[in-house]
Amino acid sequence: MVAKVLWMVAAPNERVPAFTRMQDELETRAGLCAASKIQIPPFRIGTLDSLMSISDRLTKDTKTVEAISERLLREYRELAGGREDLVPLVDGMEPRKYIRSFQWDEARFSSSETIKELVNLIMDQIVNLENDLKVRTAEYTTTKQAKQALERKSQGTLITRSLGSVVQKQHSVETEHMTTVYVVFNKHQASEFLDAYEGLGKLVVPRSAFKITEDQDLALYGVIVFRKGVEEFKAACRDKRYTVREHTFNPEAQEVDEFDLQRLAAEADAQANAFTSWSETAYGEAFIALVHLKIVRAFVESVLRYGLPINFEIVLLNPNHKQESRLRTALNVMYGHLSGHWAGGQDGGEEAVIPGVTNEKDFYPYVY
Repeated sequence: MVAKVLWMVAAPNERVPAFTRMQDELETRAGLCAASKIQIPPFRIGTLDSLMSISDRLTKDTKTVEAISERLLREYRELAGGREDLVPLVDGMEPRKYIRSFQWDEARFSSSETIKELVNLIMDQIVNLENDLKVRTAEYTTTKQAKQALERKSQGTLITRSLGSVVQKQHSVETEHMTTVYVVFNKHQASEFLDAYEGLGKLVVPRSAFKITEDQDLALYGVIVFRKGVEEFKAACRDKRYTVREHTFNPEAQEVDEFDLQRLAAEADAQANAFTSWSETAYGEAFIALVHLKIVRAFVESVLRYGLPINFEIVLLNPNHKQESRLRTALNVMYGHLSGHWAGGQDGGEEAVIPGVTNEKDFYPYVY
């Protein structure tokens, strides 16, 4: 069993190449991990000043790409039914396998570019993915919310749901002088309402109240009232804490609502399928960009730490289960001599400024 996190470690070639040494001492002899060498292309290095400048940016850019990759993964999992175990393939393979078999993608990120141009190229791709994600999220959210609003109208209580699918033609009396008022109250108050409604206004038609429907808690009644007395009747109902529903009978309302709901449901399903497919592909693209960016960062930090000419190797370590602490100790023993005067700070208690190391991460005698 292996750990979930892979380590990218860069160290100088001394008596033997760094990869050969790590594989021999950490994998073969100690059984702490599996080691594989990461092949790095012949980058255009430029000046040390330019590398120092890009090093600070790489720290921020790496966090940005990590955040967007994680967001894409969350979107994909949510769209795929909320399964936390799902991880999209990267270039046709599982992410861990992609890293272990990594080869620099010259078609995407040509190593003939300068380090700065490479980073710009990677980040441009990430910005495009992020912008596309924002647009797709907004479109899908708008459609989904519209669908949910229609569902609430058709599935809520009698106080909130649309009456278009409830009130039928026989429930509506509309003439020049009379209209139907729709009243909702607790269904246990039905007897009280029927005894009182004729006295709630001077222009209420006697014996005109009729039950339309009820749900688990509420009842909907219609009462015929002369138009001149409608406001008086509504006010009296509100005083009794009955809810008056504003509704005008429309024989096409139910069909319109059902059509809109079906249309929005189909639209939401189509957008969800397209969004799922896109987020799956986009996560793979973001992951590829992230791995390339991390390798550039490891390379830049290694040049700043170990100097020129280039004489170091970047190695991928896959720690065995519960061996992370022992692996860290073994690496510190192997490369502790590289710490030099960086290990303990400077005179006067000031923190040392270490080439290729930011203040945001722990210092190790190797690049990690």
